[in-house]
Amino acid sequence: MSYSCGMWEDPGNRDICEMLRVGKGESDDFDSLEKAHWRKFKDAVDFINPDPGETLLDVGCGYGGQLIVALENHPFSKVVGWTHSSNQVIEGKKMLAQFDSAQYGLNEGDYREDKRIYDHITSTGMVSHVGPRGLIPYVKNIRGQIKKRGRYIHHALMIPAPHNPMDKEVGIAFNKKYVWPGYHWFTIGEHITALEDNGFEVVRMQNLSPHYAKTTSAWVERMVDQSEDMITSVGDGTYRAWKMYLHGASGGLLNKKIHVYRVYCVAI
Repeated sequence: MSYSCGMWEDPGNRDICEMLRVGKGESDDFDSLEKAHWRKFKDAVDFINPDPGETLLDVGCGYGGQLIVALENHPFSKVVGWTHSSNQVIEGKKMLAQFDSAQYGLNEGDYREDKRIYDHITSTGMVSHVGPRGLIPYVKNIRGQIKKRGRYIHHALMIPAPHNPMDKEVGIAFNKKYVWPGYHWFTIGEHITALEDNGFEVVRMQNLSPHYAKTTSAWVERMVDQSEDMITSVGDGTYRAWKMYLHGASGGLLNKKIHVYRVYCVAI
């Protein structure tokens, strides 16, 4: 119930049996996909390290995994997530029901509808979907919703520079048609410039490309292992498109045609 790049204990270990073995998360005694996703969420809230009573906004929150890990590990007074998926809201609220309802909010819609100012913000991958003209407006919106000295996690897939126009690449065109309609990748330089020009200090960066390569490999191995159920659920065409995408993403991340960076920021 989590998307984007996991953070593994050993991203170089591509043991298929271990990637297929389903774990529970934090408590796993092996390097599971589930624990990798938990570690991604834990890394974000440990960087934020809130004072008691502070608030967190998670932009593009999916099923709310970041909210759960935040409440389990740090003294936030409230954590709030926004997603466009009604299914994610329904299922995420079931998982968040273990907490006091006053401690969280999981909302369907555009995060820009939320006019509150938060102490801290996280966003894991959502900025990859703002389109070719959306990076600077997105960063400005985030800065408008975070307090001065608030900490922000900016996590995105990126392309190396120099590069050919994105839409000239066959793989990019395939993914935009069949996998990720409307997405766009910027270079790390474009991301850093947007952040620094619009109210953020970058305090640390981490290239997670080997971690995402293992994540997409684990996803495709599990998908192929359950191919009959997958085809029944989504159809053969969608199954084949995602199989191609995930194999291609694993290769692209390993041969440095794609990057994923986690950028740790402070609002100034």
